[in-house]
Amino acid sequence: MNIYKFKVILMIIFVTVFFAGCAGSMLKVKRAVGGPDDVYIVDDKRELILHLDGLAGGEILGKMKRPDSFDEISVVVAESLKSELAKENINTSKDDQIPSKTTHEGLGEVEVPDWSKRDYKTIISTVVTLSYFVTSGPEGTPPYSYKLKGKTTLRIGKYKRGKLTMLMPTKSGIVNLAFVEKDLGISTGQIAGLKSLMKILPPETILPELKEKTEQGVSLFVEEMKF
Repeated sequence: MNIYKFKVILMIIFVTVFFAGCAGSMLKVKRAVGGPDDVYIVDDKRELILHLDGLAGGEILGKMKRPDSFDEISVVVAESLKSELAKENINTSKDDQIPSKTTHEGLGEVEVPDWSKRDYKTIISTVVTLSYFVTSGPEGTPPYSYKLKGKTTLRIGKYKRGKLTMLMPTKSGIVNLAFVEKDLGISTGQIAGLKSLMKILPPETILPELKEKTEQGVSLFVEEMKF
């Protein structure tokens, strides 16, 4: 057998094993999300970020709390799943409604979800990422241009006797539902701050489109589960 044929066979084996693993993982997701158990949707709070794009290494220049209006995305996910799966026991919850306990991590104490009294609970973490991306000219010089980007992703886990097992519908474990991008249509000689950019193009500007695309993304995700 020559080396070319050997490489081809190895590639076929790799692809077969990879997709078999993905199919098995998606089956676990289907059983967890579409099965009889309650599904608990958590809105994973994220910050609004001013992010330097391009050759500068993706430096983060500023952060602040994400607008509360984007909490609606988790509701969109819940209602879309209810409709697509014809399943009512899908619940939404804000972070402060989740039972928690204190545990040690590193040199300090952190609050983590406490599911010790809850068996077989499916958790869907809805992650909404909002960023103002700054793109510079050649070699990081002015002029600076800006885009507002919004993204909705899911992470799915199964709690059993207080322990979390992450399910892997994709290789990364993340389900990408929606992505929205809008150009601010300005350029500046110095990098503008978050508050200034928010006045020019408020984050809420992309919320309707992000909600619509999130709903469409849930439909595609459910179709993949049924496949």
